[in-house]
Amino acid sequence: MDRRIAGTAAAIVLALAAASVWYVNSSIVPDESLPGAAATSGVPSGSAPFARSFAGTQPDGAVAAGNGELQLNPELLQRFDYYLAAVGERSVADIRAEIERDLQRELKPEAAARAKQILARYLDFKQALVQLERTPGINGQSLEAIRERLAAIKAVRSRYFTPLEMEALFGPADAQASQALERLAIQQNAALSAEQKAASLAQLDARLTPEQRREREAPVQHLLLAAKVDAAKAQGANEAQIQQLRVETAGEAAAQRLAALDREEADWRQRISAYLAERARLLANTQLAEADRQTAVAQLRQQRFSELEQRRLGAYE
Repeated sequence: MDRRIAGTAAAIVLALAAASVWYVNSSIVPDESLPGAAATSGVPSGSAPFARSFAGTQPDGAVAAGNGELQLNPELLQRFDYYLAAVGERSVADIRAEIERDLQRELKPEAAARAKQILARYLDFKQALVQLERTPGINGQSLEAIRERLAAIKAVRSRYFTPLEMEALFGPADAQASQALERLAIQQNAALSAEQKAASLAQLDARLTPEQRREREAPVQHLLLAAKVDAAKAQGANEAQIQQLRVETAGEAAAQRLAALDREEADWRQRISAYLAERARLLANTQLAEADRQTAVAQLRQQRFSELEQRRLGAYE
């Protein structure tokens, strides 16, 4: 396990850095342009899944103690991010309203009010990361670029959260990132022999608590599960067998979420395939002038894809 974890240190660090900004690309799209924003707005909470991809899932993160008091820890952000994963299916305004309803259900009024304030600042923080993503030099995969990116993210956070809030909400993730950076630095240190690297990594491991070990291994487990699923598919496993593999490895809730993502991806591939076929037909129509063909293709894009989805089409055309 140690060798495998050390070998994926770079992937873990990059994943931790990316986790802080996954919402950026979606957040710059105006609410009214998000697919489903008008059609699903105002759906009563509890009458149907808030978003199609949420079917069969439960919200992540515990936000309240047994007496309805706010729990200020990373699980609060997990609850926010659970709903923010619906960006693209629901508008940001709808998502914020649903999170606030969720907070009101679980928390006492005073605790809910504080949680809503934290939510507002969390959304502002995500928006602020749009500019950060445009900063030259911090989006590379070198050790120095990763360090600069994580430091820049912390600097942005400090504009929206107090030191105590940052420690409570982001502390464990920051510690995990720091540990992963240390492992990556050891792995990339050409001055160390294989034996010296192994000894240095062992010293790092000795400093970890059991909880930190579990947190460090979690990204690796996700990578291993993905590899297992790919191998099973290559061997002809059916959907039920794949789902059973996921349940055995990650548990029922995670397996349901992964299955929903699979369905979304399959639907996307079908839509892309149909679009490309129709696009090819339009471009091959010599009875139309070139400008008319391009206009027809543009209209086809607008008819079949949201503004957010159209940004992904370049990779397929």
